[in-house]
Amino acid sequence: MRSLSKTIDELWRGQIKARQQLEKATQDDLIIYGFDANASKKTAKALENQQKHGQGSLGIENEYFRGNNLTIREKDEMLRIAYHSEKAENASEYARLKLAMDYWCSLWFWPIDQANLLPTRSQYLTEMSLILTGEIPQEEGFTLTSMDNGQPTFDDAMDDSHERDYMYDHAVDLNELCKGDGEPAQRLRLVKKIAKKQRFFHWELEFADVFKDGGFDFMVGNPPWVKLQWEAANAISDVNPKYAVQSISASDLNKKLPELLKNQRTHDAFISEYVSTAGQMSFYNAIGNYPLLQGQQTNLFRCFLPNAWDYTRKHDGVSAFVHPDELYGDTRAGILREQMYRRLRHHFQFINERKLFAGVHNETIFSLNVYRNPNTDYNLPRFDSIWNLYDPKTIDECYASDGSGAVPGVKNELGEWNTRGHKSRVISISKGELSMFSRLVGSGESSGWLQAPMVGMHATELLSALEKMSEIPRTLRNYADEITYSGMWHETNSRKDGTIKDDIHFPTSTKALIYSSPFIGVTNPLLQVARQKCQTNRDYDPIDLTDIPADYMPRVKYSQACTDAEYEARVQKMADPNQEDGAAGRFDAVYRLCNREYVGLSSERTLQASCVHPGVAWVNTIAGYGVHPERYALLALMSGLEAALPYDFFVRSAGKPHINRSVLESLPVPASVLNPEIRLRGLLLNCLTKPYANLWQSCWDETYTSMSWAKDDPRLTADTFTSLTDEWDWHTPLRTDYERRQALVELDVLASMALGITLDELIDIYGLTFMVLNQYEADTWYDANGRVAFSSKKGYGKLTFDRPDFERIKNAPAGKVFTRTITDDTQPGGPRERTIEYVAPFDKCNRVEDYKTAWKFFTQKYGDAK
Repeated sequence: MRSLSKTIDELWRGQIKARQQLEKATQDDLIIYGFDANASKKTAKALENQQKHGQGSLGIENEYFRGNNLTIREKDEMLRIAYHSEKAENASEYARLKLAMDYWCSLWFWPIDQANLLPTRSQYLTEMSLILTGEIPQEEGFTLTSMDNGQPTFDDAMDDSHERDYMYDHAVDLNELCKGDGEPAQRLRLVKKIAKKQRFFHWELEFADVFKDGGFDFMVGNPPWVKLQWEAANAISDVNPKYAVQSISASDLNKKLPELLKNQRTHDAFISEYVSTAGQMSFYNAIGNYPLLQGQQTNLFRCFLPNAWDYTRKHDGVSAFVHPDELYGDTRAGILREQMYRRLRHHFQFINERKLFAGVHNETIFSLNVYRNPNTDYNLPRFDSIWNLYDPKTIDECYASDGSGAVPGVKNELGEWNTRGHKSRVISISKGELSMFSRLVGSGESSGWLQAPMVGMHATELLSALEKMSEIPRTLRNYADEITYSGMWHETNSRKDGTIKDDIHFPTSTKALIYSSPFIGVTNPLLQVARQKCQTNRDYDPIDLTDIPADYMPRVKYSQACTDAEYEARVQKMADPNQEDGAAGRFDAVYRLCNREYVGLSSERTLQASCVHPGVAWVNTIAGYGVHPERYALLALMSGLEAALPYDFFVRSAGKPHINRSVLESLPVPASVLNPEIRLRGLLLNCLTKPYANLWQSCWDETYTSMSWAKDDPRLTADTFTSLTDEWDWHTPLRTDYERRQALVELDVLASMALGITLDELIDIYGLTFMVLNQYEADTWYDANGRVAFSSKKGYGKLTFDRPDFERIKNAPAGKVFTRTITDDTQPGGPRERTIEYVAPFDKCNRVEDYKTAWKFFTQKYGDAK
């Protein structure tokens, strides 16, 4: 091996010289200021003869080449004959090294049906020796060249004092090696075939002269954003396009595969595609090839990053790439992220809402990243970051800004994506900020900042709020032994294995009541109900909480498909801390807090969580956790906190639209005198039906009756609190739109105060981060009874007027009643005709003013104590 390595170094030195010769020979003289060089008339045949007898020399010493321009055809012939050594009796350094490198790469993509030709280690090294030197190594070791006392170094390899002597002294006819019926010749022919198909590219060989000088100064690109995974449908569709046009499930395709593969053309294409995909996955996942990518989802763009860092100059090489932003939040990419931070200089995050990339989904998040190799091995990270960009021009405006004027939000006054820049949009990130990120969403350990997931923010004004959240000593992770997380039933696989089945129906009991994500809203487990024909996420109707009975259960899409015993065996289990023998109870036998697992980061709200009662299960578009009944107070507290904007802001800043255990565990749990206020509002918003009675009773506190609204309004009555008892009834929860909105406003304030966030910071969080909510608030009108009469938000469905009808009545005098008759199909026995009353006057709310009012109220009541 050491001898072959020495040989490769000799050949590489020769390749540097050969590339320099080729560049000199093919460099065109520019015709300027009347100067014109004579065009070369050298024929391809002459070049071929010269190559045959000149042992790899390009013959550029000939005066004929000097000062003459070659035609494109002549250049191609020179590359083919002199460089690639086609028809040459003595192969050039390039041709030998390329075949050797192709051979090694081909082993990753070796055809299954020719596995018998795979070389043994001895055969491989022997054939490598033949390719590189033309000699067969001795049995006891290699003596191809004289050996030094030590392993050759890269500096030794760059020593060009011998130029191309090795090639002249060791002739190799590659064409001859590939002839014949012997296994070595068959293998080399197969290697060439594989290399032609896979298009192996060897940077150190193709740009040997560049690497001799230390590498590239600069690399820039938009690498492919392709997750590498095996999909049988893709392989079949190459032969039969209908499987690309017509959607077919993996399970259905697997049933058809045996018959499809009887066709020889389909069979061969299928096997070839599998070999290629399996080879790529093995290659990219090998620790020797990509040590920084271990344990991560294979995506081709990730491979470009370590390559670029290696291929650019060691201490000052620059690389810039447009790539998905997922790396900054991937908990498995810590090792890669550590190296990214050491090199990162600029990170500009874009959302594709303005279709900068046509054909790419508008919610796709990507970033422009500029890296610079560090001057030393101990450089601390320091880079600029700008988030929520919709147009590149915003970057220039941010750096040109003097910081005056208001910071523009995500959307402008017209509801358009904001492209105005501001100095405050540029976030400078170094060790201090990364340490804070680590406390928020990382390990929190002293060295955790090195690999901490990135936390994004719209402007520097929001940095302080995140810092305060990171200083809360306890998170849900501290309750790991008492909390069980679950996605429960996989929406596809659990139907395949017979756990659940498609069954649109109104349940008659709470047993195996299976929720889908559209049911869940912010502190509302009864946001919507499935329609009789429910095929998409649009096939749901809003539920009027003022009109449902105490035992109401929504129409659902799924039901239990297996026996009770089988269902119990399959359901998630959770440990009982009171059982010494480790006995476990059913996950669906307790109250739990669940949320939509995926919501867009630029939606009205991202963290949409609510409590569900025993018996409720869910499919994996919902994530959630449960606690033992002794910990229901914690569950009630978190139901209130997770409804608050600071917690939603936390999730958005983490940059993870998939809200699962890794995100939920990071949520802070403050210890505050305000916690009873937060718990009560969480319970009042969530406990909507009789199955929540036990949760209400278990969390009852006599102080609840002494609490009150923070705002004076006839739609907010004192008996909301004073009439409360430990017994739940239909009037216990908050049901009107106005009451529920006010409770959410107060939760925003209470959570902020408990976290140490100031009023101004809360207003910035709302104004800069939740622009869609801001727009809805500005155009939502309530009647005198607290019902929403009109809103630009479409989620109210038939329960509100449309805009033309509302414009005609919105200025009506106080006390005037308007009615609408709708067809309501949200309850059993429907559809039914129903008349809704709306009482004037109609008015809007101002969330910022309500924040100020509530802040003043709770400050007077509790002082500055958190």
